[in-house]
Formats: sequence, C-alpha cells, structure tokens
Amino acid sequence: LASSFLPVRKRRGAYAVYAFCRLADDIVDRAEGRDKSLLTAELDLYRAGVAEALAGRPEGPIFRELWRCVRDFHVPADVLEELLNGVACDLQPAHYPTWADLTGYCEGVASSVGSMCTYIFGVTGDEAVRERAVKYARTLGVAMQLTNILRDVGEDAGRGRCYLPDADLETFGLSAERV
Repeated sequence: LASSFLPVRKRRGAYAVYAFCRLADDIVDRAEGRDKSLLTAELDLYRAGVAEALAGRPEGPIFRELWRCVRDFHVPADVLEELLNGVACDLQPAHYPTWADLTGYCEGVASSVGSMCTYIFGVTGDEAVRERAVKYARTLGVAMQLTNILRDVGEDAGRGRCYLPDADLETFGLSAERV
C-alpha cells in the first residue's frame, strides 16, 4: 500500500524489488512435501536469472524490471544475493539456537529488503547519512520479520518450521517439536 504513494518511477522500482523477493520466497515456500534438491535447483536457476539481469541481459518481465531498478537506483548486487541466501535457509529445517542466530536469518530475508528500499526511496546527504539510513532500514527489517515469525507460528509449525530460538523455548519448558 505504501508503494502506491511513491512517485511513478520509484513505485516501479519498489514493485520490481517486491516481485523479485516474492518469487524467491515462493520457490522455497513450496518446500512442504517436495524434493529439496529440485527446489534448490529451481532457486539456483532463479539466481542465474538474477545474475544475467545484473549483467544487462534480463530475460522476462521480472528480471527486466529488476535490471531497470538496479540500474536506475544503483541497488547493490550484494543485497540481492543476501536475500537469495536468506530465503535458501528455508529449504532446510528451521533451527535457531539463540536470538543472535535468528537475527542472522532475519537480516538475510528482511534487512536486505530494507537496504534495497533505501536506494529506491532515496537518501539525501553524505555517506554517513546513507549508512545511518541503511542501519535503521536493516533494524526495521529485523523487527518486521520477527513480527512475521510471531504471526505465523502456527502456519510455520504446520510446515515443520519453528523459528523461535531454542534457548527461549527451553526457558518456558517448550521445544520446537512441541510448538
């Protein structure tokens, strides 16, 4: 909804990033009952499509829009890669011993998105201002992902996933299996 208030050029960039992220997440969310090696291969193929787009050879509408967004807003390739590495974690059983471990996952799947958005939305000022904006965007990404995790505890449990840290579950006499 917030994207609809952006100027057309920035809105198009935000939609491109959303589509890129959504498709990557959809690949791994189909993991239930499927051969993980096939999904890994599908994610690798998607990753190759991203690499082709970044090299200026986008194939298809999603990669074409992503290429335009990266070109126009100078979105760094490393945050795209960070997102892909983050969603790839969901191809394995979710297991996070501590909050620090869970935070690393959240940074991959959500802070990367916040970083991308700072480039699209624009940050005026010197490099110190940009660094501060990215830091805050990444912190917001973690907060939003933690909210998502708490909202989806039941749905994730149905998929055999539990993102709640083992140390905290143990404090309350719980386990991932019990959740």
